[in-house]
Amino acid sequence: DFEALIPSVEKARAAGIPVMIFDRQIKSTSSDFTSVAGTVEIGYVAAAEIERLLKEKNGEVKGTVLQVLGDPADPYSLDIQAGFEEKMKAFPGVTIISKPAMQWEASNAGTIVAELIADALWPEIRRTLAP
Repeated sequence: DFEALIPSVEKARAAGIPVMIFDRQIKSTSSDFTSVAGTVEIGYVAAAEIERLLKEKNGEVKGTVLQVLGDPADPYSLDIQAGFEEKMKAFPGVTIISKPAMQWEASNAGTIVAELIADALWPEIRRTLAP
């Protein structure tokens, strides 16, 4: 919960201590410097790869894609998802099933995939995206 850091960030800045944030965003307060990976661009790259794989497999960009996300409360996850889905809008033949892996826990992602393998939807899922 990055929002829990807000009081500490504000106290440090009020005391004249520069605050630098790396790899995550805290949007509801100011910092002196923020460095975040190009998360939206990561989504674009993932979409381009899914486009290539679906076209290679189906002769066109169509199919069902399972998108296993990180924690939905994390802006990092939301930005990757936004970039991916923005690019995938160009392909109406693609259905995206999005499932969150809470707290970025790998075992949660594994459970999601295992449950879908047992589900009747599995034959429709052509590729898996797990950012």
